[in-house]
Amino acid sequence: VISIENTLGEMISYGVVATNYFSNDPDRSALLIYNADGNLVSGLETINADTAAPIDPKAKTVVVKHPSNPSTYLIFYRDTASGLHCATLRNFSIGVIGITEHQNFAYSNYGRHMAVIQDEQQKNAYLYATMHTDGIVDANGIITTPPGTILFRFTISQGGAVSFDGSFLPNYFV
Repeated sequence: VISIENTLGEMISYGVVATNYFSNDPDRSALLIYNADGNLVSGLETINADTAAPIDPKAKTVVVKHPSNPSTYLIFYRDTASGLHCATLRNFSIGVIGITEHQNFAYSNYGRHMAVIQDEQQKNAYLYATMHTDGIVDANGIITTPPGTILFRFTISQGGAVSFDGSFLPNYFV
């Protein structure tokens, strides 16, 4: 469940990931985002397109307030193919909210955990996400490199651009 509030702390939108939402595919999940009146927002087809991998219902979906535009929010989510995505939600006026943009990120082995830090003074935000690495087993069945998890960081600039900063912390092996 996600909730989106304006700078006054008033809820303008909320959302949930639903499994099997109006689909013949039992593994097809959907991100549903509603305005404060309980109506679905426009533009959800860019997230829930039948041609794309569905949103992962077990992964964390996070919302970041645009660093310099108080009526814009960035929604980060993971799909079932381990891809990371960002959808832009705009609050056009009271009760009029919609998804206006969608971005796919490189790589496809992101984990299910994300966290956000907003820096109001510098007008930046940071998204931290995990990425998993496979273990390596030699011909004798001996693990030569264990599987691991890497913490990556993305910077959301004052203008709202999202850039991949790369590995932020060293690998932590299981």
